[in-house]
Amino acid sequence: AGLSPTLHSSGESSRTGRINRKSNKFLRSVLYKAGVSISSKVKDDSNLKDYSRRILSRYGNGKLVYMKTAAKIARIVFALLKKREPYKPFYERPSIDDKNLNKSKTRKILHKKKSIEKMAKRIMKKKEYLSDELIRQIKSTFEVE
Repeated sequence: AGLSPTLHSSGESSRTGRINRKSNKFLRSVLYKAGVSISSKVKDDSNLKDYSRRILSRYGNGKLVYMKTAAKIARIVFALLKKREPYKPFYERPSIDDKNLNKSKTRKILHKKKSIEKMAKRIMKKKEYLSDELIRQIKSTFEVE
């Protein structure tokens, strides 16, 4: 859109680099200014302000914070246009721990299901054996000589 990264690839490895200057200059400057204003001028706490603080603590470079915040704004705008939904400022994705928790719960449930199925098969075999044995006993008991 306006913040496309340069791509460096060699063999099987590929990585992204700085911003590609061939992208839309006007859009890039508007997004950059929005990143600057959110990162440095906005005093209210918001999820974008928190995002820019995290980036600043991680990288320490002001211009990089502005560009990363601008890229985040671009992703949000793209998602809003794509989904045609109003902006939800506190949208939370499930964390990695939640995903792993769900995976482990699913694994436990599947394990229980398999053990219940095995138990049911054993019971059915015993039932068949017992019913055959019971039928033999009844026949032998009521056999007329």
